[in-house]
Amino acid sequence: MVQRTQCGSGDTVPKRNVESRNRKPVPIGPAATPAPKALLLDLGGVLLRYRPQAAFDCWAEAAGVPAASIARRWAVDDAYKALEIGAIDFPEYTRRLSDRLGIALSAEAWLRGWNAPIGRHYASVVRLLPGLAARLPLYCFSNTNAAHQAVWQPQLEALLGPVTKVYASWQLGIRKPDAGAYRKVVSSMGFAATEVLFIDDNRDNVAGARAAGLDARHTTGAAATVAILKAVGRGRAPSLAGGREPTPTRESG
Repeated sequence: MVQRTQCGSGDTVPKRNVESRNRKPVPIGPAATPAPKALLLDLGGVLLRYRPQAAFDCWAEAAGVPAASIARRWAVDDAYKALEIGAIDFPEYTRRLSDRLGIALSAEAWLRGWNAPIGRHYASVVRLLPGLAARLPLYCFSNTNAAHQAVWQPQLEALLGPVTKVYASWQLGIRKPDAGAYRKVVSSMGFAATEVLFIDDNRDNVAGARAAGLDARHTTGAAATVAILKAVGRGRAPSLAGGREPTPTRESG
């Protein structure tokens, strides 16, 4: 006969109750990030190679000065930002840039140097776009200007077939990392900010996207971009390494 124990009787509590009472609770982690419903990609540094030093080298050669002196004086200043939101045109920008750099060049030399940083596309990244487009809509958002777009658009036109739309800052009148820029873009896309995964090679731009509510990832090159896109292709949200917010750095594309 099995004897029942009485609470408070001093009898031994059945082992299973001891184990249950001593068992440590299983920690419940944060909810997994849901898979995105749309993908928003930067162009320069994500789909396209972009090397600013090439502009400095080109202008230095034309002006007969050291490239280091141009690189030291150049900055993402008010004139540069105005160009990227379409507030001024390229001739006006080069007039102001001439004063900043202390050199005078022909219009052709300015333009040649300005477009020199634009390189070829990352084939390993671009080849993934058709497969991704079969799973979710793709968009691009670039801080750019009319002069640059005249170069990269023909180069990428055939490769961007899977992309629904490309948003250019100079046409929007607002640029990254302004949170309002992302809100304007995702509103046009027709998605909630939390439904969009954004990928950029600039940490400030990633921070701005997160401030606007997007799920944003910083990429350090083609291999890192491919890893993120493959995760998305498997229907998963890519992991956020270390869970840390990006640290602001010098601004680029």
